Amino acid sequence: MVAWWGDDEDNLFKMRYGFDDLELIGDHMFTIGVPSNSNETFRKYVFAAAKAYNLGIKMDYTYKKYSSNWNLVNQDEDVILITSALNMIKETFIDNLDYIMSIKNKPDDFNLFMCSASLVRLQNTFKSASILIKSYMHFEAVSMLRIILEQLAWIFTVHNSIQICTDIKPTACIKNLKKIYPLIGNLYGELSTGVHMSSDSFTKFVRLDDDDFSIHLTDIEEAKYDAFILIYLLDVFSVVGEFVYANLITEHRFIQKVGDLFELKEDRMTKLLLDKYIKLLRK
Repeated sequence: MVAWWGDDEDNLFKMRYGFDDLELIGDHMFTIGVPSNSNETFRKYVFAAAKAYNLGIKMDYTYKKYSSNWNLVNQDEDVILITSALNMIKETFIDNLDYIMSIKNKPDDFNLFMCSASLVRLQNTFKSASILIKSYMHFEAVSMLRIILEQLAWIFTVHNSIQICTDIKPTACIKNLKKIYPLIGNLYGELSTGVHMSSDSFTKFVRLDDDDFSIHLTDIEEAKYDAFILIYLLDVFSVVGEFVYANLITEHRFIQKVGDLFELKEDRMTKLLLDKYIKLLRK
């Protein structure tokens, strides 16, 4: 059994939440991770327990005396939007990976086996990107986004290639993915520019404020954009995963056969998610 993102069978006690699901709360004395979807009451009880422990007083007294003064739920609309998008990405990724891996009668082919292995491994890269986006670390997140795109292009290329997959370089596969995603080359160019020092990337974190230069290590607006790109890559992941075993599926979710070729379904669920979260691109 393959351990999906967030469900590691090697753990004695299966944890519902990982680092990517947590939000940090605390004060100058301590920091605690709580589920990002937890309500205010839960957070106050957890906070009260930690506060009482550090002060050496009773938890019930701490909660009743001080909890009304605590504001532990972030009400910022951009933060809520990013969190919602990342939670949706994780849930959808796991569902779609389950769907792809449950396809029966897969042929005994090395290239196809490596495609499946790579699709499963991508859960770690999606998870890494999610953590970086949630931390508003744009340049680091872009690196993960580019790796995801290269890996998906590689999977799409090798799944029906007569050349052994280990001889094919991911960076040479982008042109093949453009056959179903014509604009993917532009995105790859943008991500490649973003991971290297250039005049464009330099101005995103070094800025002139009141006649003085400042260095910005995080940017929530860039994080919103990165979250939208991760949704786009979730769509690519779902489509490519179905392409790999398209001939073994009777009812396709993301692609459809037109004549002798497969094309993208316009009403596929992951494309509808892009429409839903287009507001991530608005300032």
